[in-house]
Amino acid sequence: TWGRRVQVWVGVCGVVQFVFENQPNGEECLPLWVDDLAIVQPPDEFSYYRIHFTATRGASVIQLAEVELFDEETELVIHTVTASGDSPEHESPANVIDKNPRTKWLQFSFGPANLTFQLHAPSRLSAVQLTTADDNPDRDPLAWSVHGGHDGDHFEPLYSVDKHHTPAERHHVSLVTLQALHLVSDTPPDDTPHVRPEAAAARQRRDSLKTELGAGSEALKTQEAAAGLDYGRSGEFFALRGKCFELQQLDYKYSFCPFADVSQNAVTLGRFTKWERADAAYGAWAKSADEHDYSMQLYGNGAACFSGVQRSTTVAFHCGTEQRIVSIDEPSMCVYALGFETPLACV
Repeated sequence: TWGRRVQVWVGVCGVVQFVFENQPNGEECLPLWVDDLAIVQPPDEFSYYRIHFTATRGASVIQLAEVELFDEETELVIHTVTASGDSPEHESPANVIDKNPRTKWLQFSFGPANLTFQLHAPSRLSAVQLTTADDNPDRDPLAWSVHGGHDGDHFEPLYSVDKHHTPAERHHVSLVTLQALHLVSDTPPDDTPHVRPEAAAARQRRDSLKTELGAGSEALKTQEAAAGLDYGRSGEFFALRGKCFELQQLDYKYSFCPFADVSQNAVTLGRFTKWERADAAYGAWAKSADEHDYSMQLYGNGAACFSGVQRSTTVAFHCGTEQRIVSIDEPSMCVYALGFETPLACV
């Protein structure tokens, strides 16, 4: 019944109950959270849809390989797509609708970004399917909203996705089913008639679980560091994981994402390979974890040069009070040297 108010109870037993008037049955289920939602009329048919990306996994650049729109099981026919920012010529927004996951759309200076789709005919939208691009998971969208419009100039908000998690594997396809439900309030005023003591207790339990989850996340980081990459003698460089740093030099924007990759505009200059010794420049490559001094990293297997040689970059870590790229050079063709300053190197 459109316009009615519904209360949602979610319990640890996994049962989701929708209650219009009375409290739910099933006392054996500990409620994790209780919220009041307003059921709204399903969205109209629109000729234009805009996806407004508000956050990435950490990078200041956003990219996607494919975007597909659906009404139930029917894929919507997209006539054109435009973006709100600048893209390299070969990584334009048109690539997200070319049915080729090997191409991608990339936009610099993310903050935030829009993709606007003009449909062949007005249609409803119930799901969005995203395919991640070929590199750098930190450029994946994490939060976004969907807006509908009739003329391409005026849009109204329809849906919101706050945490769209994607795995590190590339060309991952995820189908997001959109829900036409809007939260009225997570913590309504005490004098609001629909507030119950059970709801307050459930919210308190939910907050406690969030705290426990945060502690679990820290433990997970420790396990991941032990089982995966080498983050330093005491794991100090783990603090750089998932972050990216940029340096603008004339027409070139350099991006360094520790333990991920180095790039120049849209060209990958190398992907993290291993730690090296500071004297690696003299040919003394480290052969074991005990030999390197955590002052230099090698990023190999970058994009191919015109000669066919793959680009590579050595990153030298310097002690400093800030975290920033301090230099970038190309000592020989398609071989780069990047200097990075961080307090983590002051040990």
